[in-house]
Amino acid sequence: DLHWVGAADIELADDKHSATPTTTPDMSEDGTIGLGLSIGLLKRLDIYYSSNDDAPSQYGLKWQFMGEPRNSSKAGKNRLALAASVSLMSEEETESEDSGADSGKAKIEASGYEAILLYGRRLNDKLLVYLGAFYSYLEPEASIFRTSGGTTTNTANVAGEAKQTGGLIGLRLGKTDNAYLNLEGGFA
Repeated sequence: DLHWVGAADIELADDKHSATPTTTPDMSEDGTIGLGLSIGLLKRLDIYYSSNDDAPSQYGLKWQFMGEPRNSSKAGKNRLALAASVSLMSEEETESEDSGADSGKAKIEASGYEAILLYGRRLNDKLLVYLGAFYSYLEPEASIFRTSGGTTTNTANVAGEAKQTGGLIGLRLGKTDNAYLNLEGGFA
């Protein structure tokens, strides 16, 4: 699937080339495009992968523990599922000053997890409406390096943690996994 994810754009340092950069994060609303893949291992168990530009990738499992499987479900039936994923990210970005003599490099690593409880109700044979509640936890770490005159110096290290709870609402139009339309929105 192809998706758009709302996110926060965080500028960690004002100048990567500085020997003493200011590391007060500047945050703004942003979004990113992503790609996802979901494979049904069993009738009630899926594995999934989601990759988002400039955000951690997610590797997860979804288990439907109540209700009929998606392909055989009938109108008026309810479903409950749990999903859990691991989030991982490692990125580097290097910038050179105009003269090319000095450069700054930022390295960002993050790891965490997410858990989601999903409730769905099939309104008719082709339309499934669902609600979900989620909790996610992420530990990002960033380092900034400056190279000047052939010498590289670690000029800043920042670490933190992010905890987020929220909900989502969505609908899936289509009964098979071969062709469907999925619309989903969330809040945190």
